[in-house]
Amino acid sequence: MNFDLQKEILRRLPVTITLKCRHVCKAWRDFVHSPSCWVHRSFLTLQILTHRTHITFSLFDIDKKIVSCVCRVEKNRYRIHENISQLLYYGKFAQRLDIYRGWMQPFEDDIVDILKNVQWRFKSFVYSHSSCCGMDEDAYILDKMLMSLLQSRSETLEDFNLVDECQIQIDYTKALPPVNLHVDIFTALCQLRATKSQLVYAGWNNVEYGHCPVLDEDLYTDALEKYKLQATVEYRHTARTSPCEIQIMTFNITKRDAPPYAITISRKELEAYKVLE
Repeated sequence: MNFDLQKEILRRLPVTITLKCRHVCKAWRDFVHSPSCWVHRSFLTLQILTHRTHITFSLFDIDKKIVSCVCRVEKNRYRIHENISQLLYYGKFAQRLDIYRGWMQPFEDDIVDILKNVQWRFKSFVYSHSSCCGMDEDAYILDKMLMSLLQSRSETLEDFNLVDECQIQIDYTKALPPVNLHVDIFTALCQLRATKSQLVYAGWNNVEYGHCPVLDEDLYTDALEKYKLQATVEYRHTARTSPCEIQIMTFNITKRDAPPYAITISRKELEAYKVLE
């Protein structure tokens, strides 16, 4: 059997078996370590879960977990071992990157440095932070992971596939991010020029009703014109008299073939029992 046919078989094997084939011979090991073995695996997903004392990295093929590594906190820093670096080597070929944040630590810099140096190829990106403890402005500033991932993926767009979908959802927040940081997140999303992007803030309660500093069209004009995009933002909130105070802000960004490259802002008052429908 010629080597080209062997390579085609290796590409089509389940991921767990392909990884084991590294140990058969040097030629197979070199091929399994090469991008050619992985670029056509459209169901490959990398998932990152953050907890109070550890971060879990998992690689999935379709819905089946292939391998998982845990990075734990030791002496106020994350202990990073070789298995995580090996997992991320294959994780960079993932077509989907899912990040679920339940906790943030002020000493995540080592993790962020590793992630931002990965040559990401993902076409779909989901970032979700949902915490009953909420996030204040300081927590947004600590969250370097989100911005570093968006920026590092924008740097690989010319070499690898364009992004189809990008979704960022931050729930149960105590506060919106500072305006300049929010604009940085929005601009980083625009840089990806995804077919469809969405940014959602939900649950904050310390903004004066009827006024929100990020609802200013001038904040977004430059980025939308530069990357030829259009955007909408819907600000939904319960009434002052509602027994339950909830606010949700949703930004949707899409590609546009011709001007105007602009943002449309709408406000909508909802009854508390309908706001989560």
